[in-house]
Amino acid sequence: MKKKSLFKVAGLIYGLLMVAITCGAQGRGAGGQSGHLAVAALDTVKKTGFYRIVLPPELVVQCRADLADLRIRRRDGVFIPYVLKTYADSPWDPGYFPLPDPIIRQKDSSNKHSYVSLSYNEAYRIGRLSLVIRNPSLYKRKAKVTSSDEFICTISIDPNDTVFRIPDVKTQQLLIDISNADNAPLAVTRVATAQSALYVLTHLEQGDAYEFVAGDSLAQKPDYDLHYFTDSLRQKPLDLGLKPIDVRVRRAGDVSLDSTVVRGAVPASENTRSTVLLWLALVIVLLLLVYISVKMVKAIAKKDTNDRL
Repeated sequence: MKKKSLFKVAGLIYGLLMVAITCGAQGRGAGGQSGHLAVAALDTVKKTGFYRIVLPPELVVQCRADLADLRIRRRDGVFIPYVLKTYADSPWDPGYFPLPDPIIRQKDSSNKHSYVSLSYNEAYRIGRLSLVIRNPSLYKRKAKVTSSDEFICTISIDPNDTVFRIPDVKTQQLLIDISNADNAPLAVTRVATAQSALYVLTHLEQGDAYEFVAGDSLAQKPDYDLHYFTDSLRQKPLDLGLKPIDVRVRRAGDVSLDSTVVRGAVPASENTRSTVLLWLALVIVLLLLVYISVKMVKAIAKKDTNDRL
């Protein structure tokens, strides 16, 4: 009887362990850590009118590649129309934003190609490459730029042409495949990258407070009427800056950015506390399971001894 009871208790503890692990996985998936919500308050609107708000890399890196999740939200939860502009259609191009230098690894292969890989700590939106080459002094090479095996463009490198505008790509990894033919490999010492111009045009009211919100993986690209009015703008709009970006952890049940109102997100400290409690519960259950297992082994060993006697 004692042996059967021990097996029942062990089975119960094992079941509790599986439940705890499942709940933890759900909390990290569809629950407490379902994604990140980036919020950046806009500076004070001192005058009603059209504004240009430049999107810095720190905000763009939190957005999806197509920027469909980006929204301007008023303090009452209402989303405000905007029009996204890029360098291709920008009458007021704000230029480029330098990105952090990537980690560079170069492999000069026996197949007469050099492979220069660029690794970033975030998935930046990259629109320009600038190569620094130590030697040789004279060269002219063709190179392919790819990201995750996806072809981006072909560039031609020579001493007078080492800066290249490329189609915008949001990635953590770039690969530059340089064809050397029968020449010595290029010594690439640095690759500087930059985000090309991105900004939004929007109409804001004096006295209201606004913020950018991004990070909803299910958000659909908005379709606003505002472009009918911004396309005919002749006077440069006012510029408006951003305050520091706050990246929060979204929790289960948060309303999509396509809804009118988005609930507040769980602070990172609260999420950390929940994770610690979860792991503490798992450790306790595991210790109980080990204790019962030891008791079972001792009970079985004792029974075997008695049976032999």
